[in-house]
Amino acid sequence: MSDIAGIPSQNVRQQPGQPRLDGAQTTRALGAEFRNGTLVTGVVLGMSKNGGYLVQVQDALSGYSQKLTARATLPLIIGQNFRAIWDNSGEIPILRLSEDDFALLSKFGEGMEREVATALLARGMPVTSELINLVRIAWRLSGEKAEAISSILELWARDLPMTAANVQIISWYLALERKNISRMWREVQLSFKERVNKGASPIDALKSLLEGEDDVAMFLKGHSMLSKPLKYGTDASSMGASVWPVGDNENPLFARIWVSSDHSANEGARSWQQVSFEMEGNVIDVVSGEVESDSVSYVVGLRTENESTFQLLRFIRGTLRRELDDIPMPLQYIGVNLGKRTFRTANRSLDIKV
Repeated sequence: MSDIAGIPSQNVRQQPGQPRLDGAQTTRALGAEFRNGTLVTGVVLGMSKNGGYLVQVQDALSGYSQKLTARATLPLIIGQNFRAIWDNSGEIPILRLSEDDFALLSKFGEGMEREVATALLARGMPVTSELINLVRIAWRLSGEKAEAISSILELWARDLPMTAANVQIISWYLALERKNISRMWREVQLSFKERVNKGASPIDALKSLLEGEDDVAMFLKGHSMLSKPLKYGTDASSMGASVWPVGDNENPLFARIWVSSDHSANEGARSWQQVSFEMEGNVIDVVSGEVESDSVSYVVGLRTENESTFQLLRFIRGTLRRELDDIPMPLQYIGVNLGKRTFRTANRSLDIKV
């Protein structure tokens, strides 16, 4: 599997009882459950160091699903959804691309253009000659490193300059492990408090941190870039996220945040902004949701697949509403839903060798 178009994993927690990511689980049982030619959907749950993935695969008609480890010929991101055809006609089962997507990739050779096209297709981005040329130029200027394509697309999706310096910062930020993210946030908080205690205003203290040449400055710059709104129509689930700590203890939970906005609104019409998030706890399991606003008021949506967490969120909904009363914008509604997280996806399929 090629890594040149790799998508960042950003390290999610593996829960007890989940299949291992070291290849311990085989595909024999899965091959027996799915008929050849079955339309399947799935989601990427985790990533292993050897390039494998933990995926949940589901029969689109019967609803039967199973977790397994897999390898992919297209790069995947944790949380990404895919749609493919199950093919067990050979020795190794394959989740195949649709004919349209395969035909699109076949237009490109085996060189740089195909690698970029593959990365664009995996993220549901427009596969155009103009964009491929832009990415190729930025890739050359950034040193032609394999991992740079992913970072270049993160910048393009947020209308940020695709400079070599920005590519380096994004690549560094997305490669941080959980323990290093926690350490960086502690350093940010300590440095910020130190400057404020010496008389600096909060804004001046933050500017001072950003102007540095150390890891704290690089962390804040990368965090700021990934907090910029994605272009309208971009599939947030296929993009990297800024990571925020939740709690003040030594081992905080982390929330992954995506920001989107509608820049396509007609003149005179209200635009909207959306902040999507996902976090995971040992007790509450995975909770995701979004805050959406038209700059006049806002709504909050929460979602979980865990029945106990769903009931807990419904129980504390009134408390949450009261805590949000201090925000100088009217809250219209807090919704709590039981089920899978949904993004505005581009519904692209992927080609995966299991």
